[in-house]
Amino acid sequence: MPEYMQMHNEVDLLLDTFPYPGGTTANYGLQMGVPSLTYAGETPIMCQGAAGMRQYGLDEFVVTSREEYVARAVEIAADVHSLNKLRLALRDKIAAHAQTGANAAVYFEAALREAWKRYCRGEAASSFSVRDYMAG
Repeated sequence: MPEYMQMHNEVDLLLDTFPYPGGTTANYGLQMGVPSLTYAGETPIMCQGAAGMRQYGLDEFVVTSREEYVARAVEIAADVHSLNKLRLALRDKIAAHAQTGANAAVYFEAALREAWKRYCRGEAASSFSVRDYMAG
């Protein structure tokens, strides 16, 4: 594993696979400061890479079409300065995010609490965003 993680020092950008993203690979890349360009598709599994990138505010690495994927890959590769700047800051950004206590369990707990509150009020089942209820 240490050798595998060190290999990320040789990579500037990961190109996520589709229709099935490389979730673990993308997460290891992020931990090593390497962002992944990912294609957010229509199924939940196809959004896995997008969720990882968006969790850290890397929305510019999420695309919604194959054409956009290719165009964005070329654009990112052409701006080596910005990519390097991001790579140098990404590990610290992820570490700071971890200090906030915001993780999957926190969001899942918030979703369960909100669903339970709605159920207790007798509300019909409906979709909601956990972000809207994190403070409450």
